[in-house]
Amino acid sequence: MNKTKIFRHDHKSLQHWLEYGSDTYLHFILSLLQPKEDVLILDNGCGNGRFSVVMGQKGARVVSLDVNLLLLKETAVRARKEMLGHRIELVLADMQSLPFRVNIFDKILCVHNLWCVPRYKIAVREMFTTLKKNGEILVDHLNLLNLSVFLAWVQYVVMKILRRSPMPVFYRIPYEILGPFAPFRTHVFSLVIKQRNQLYAMKGTNPFAPRLIIKCFK
Repeated sequence: MNKTKIFRHDHKSLQHWLEYGSDTYLHFILSLLQPKEDVLILDNGCGNGRFSVVMGQKGARVVSLDVNLLLLKETAVRARKEMLGHRIELVLADMQSLPFRVNIFDKILCVHNLWCVPRYKIAVREMFTTLKKNGEILVDHLNLLNLSVFLAWVQYVVMKILRRSPMPVFYRIPYEILGPFAPFRTHVFSLVIKQRNQLYAMKGTNPFAPRLIIKCFK
């Protein structure tokens, strides 16, 4: 299997890993998506806008969508700071019901958020509906079969039992993750940790990889 080193992973904490502490990870993701001048991209679940800003800097027109108003405000601050307000449009909406017409986006990026969506298949279907023919979708998804991810899910269940109101999580195994993409041309990269805590992206599906990156063509 071919492998590409993404970044050094010195911390075993899943939460620290989810913070995307290294720019090399960001640039690896965007090297797969390849944002270009005037291409219209949906940052689906944009969070604090880190990916949106970099895509805007590369000349893409970006629609930054999130269900969290506070995170959208952070994206707006980032966009203004980088003088990208003309390239980044903010939308407050649920990815399970995208408020766009069909066949509008050239590319869609969905990083580290589909595990918060209860109706995963509907969210994926919404992306394909709004994607142009020959368009691309890039998804980064956590995998329940990985031990650290599974333990995080167990912690969530315990907090629910204790009525602590944790953030909802819906981890899925690779079969579930890849299912909605099956009718389309799909490439999978498994992100694995090995060799002195280095994180690698390996082509192909490793069922025990902590996360899977899915690149799909409509």
